[in-house]
Amino acid sequence: MLLKTKNFLIPYEPGEFKNRIVKIDTVPNIVYDPLGNETTEYVPVYDSTSIYERILKFRLKEDWFFDRQKSSLEVRIVGIAAFEYNAERDYFREVYWVYFPSCRPYFARNDVYNFKNDAERRSLDDIFWKRQFSSLIVKESNVQDRYIDQYQKGIDALVEADKIKMGIFTWEHDLWNY
Repeated sequence: MLLKTKNFLIPYEPGEFKNRIVKIDTVPNIVYDPLGNETTEYVPVYDSTSIYERILKFRLKEDWFFDRQKSSLEVRIVGIAAFEYNAERDYFREVYWVYFPSCRPYFARNDVYNFKNDAERRSLDDIFWKRQFSSLIVKESNVQDRYIDQYQKGIDALVEADKIKMGIFTWEHDLWNY
């Protein structure tokens, strides 16, 4: 299910989503009328493969929680957002959000090549489940509902992301301290 917001409340209409990801261009087509006069009309051409060139990064929305039965800190991926790069304006634009649990059957059917061990079979679902991807914290839930880049810039934003990561680590580590 493709969704407009990261709260997963408003789904896209099929036509609306197609207009958002498919690039439409026009190509001139020369047409001759019965008298032999040449006229040019523009025919729309749909380019659905350009999305592979434009979407360069994804954002995950995760819930971190403490499981009392296992006494461990668990993480659950809630959604995935695709971001396309706009070269003219040099920025990334959010295209859509996908509810992660509804995508897991598709991810489980698609294999991913392992460069270190070609005998191991691995699916996209395994990559997400085992957290074998590189990531950066961009937001922590807070009163103002702000992203890190709204109150820190550059290196300070990276330091703030590491501070949040270390805060989670120390909180989990202190659970086992006697």
